[in-house]
Amino acid sequence: MANELEKIAKNHDLWLKMIMNMGCNPSVAEDIIQEMYLKLDKLIKQGKNVMYDDASANRFYIYLTLKSMFIDYKRAKGRYTFFEIMENDEASNTDESASFYSGVDTEEQEAFTKIYDKILNEINSWDFYNKNLCIAYFTTGMSLDKLTKELGIGRSSIYNSIRNHREIIRDKFQEDVEDFYNKDYDKI
Repeated sequence: MANELEKIAKNHDLWLKMIMNMGCNPSVAEDIIQEMYLKLDKLIKQGKNVMYDDASANRFYIYLTLKSMFIDYKRAKGRYTFFEIMENDEASNTDESASFYSGVDTEEQEAFTKIYDKILNEINSWDFYNKNLCIAYFTTGMSLDKLTKELGIGRSSIYNSIRNHREIIRDKFQEDVEDFYNKDYDKI
């Protein structure tokens, strides 16, 4: 039993890449993978088969398990995130650990930071209502319906504000993002 789990754990880097490609940050990804190991250990002890054969893990099953656990994490995060709107709120840079940028060259990191800073400056230039509404929507992962309940603002008003400001960001920064993906960092 433990032998199967050891074989699964040999592909730890692959599981990490899988979950990070879903949009998860590295520290949370590690936690979710550890939870996956516990879940798989429980299944193995129950006699369930999580291997294709004696040598390789069922990657598709593990992918589905990771995806399910990541979605559960996002739901729980949205359920317990509190967002307080204050007069002096400003969108600010969040400091990610150096491990978040591991494997990324400094030029790419600097280009990403430039785009990120430009977008934050744009958001901070918006009026109080739109700035905080967009920050609440994009950072907390709250649905439109939940925002409507929490803020007491009409759903269509919230939807139109978010859609219009998403288009503003897209129009202003689309070229920079395309340059980033094309690795034309000097054009940013």
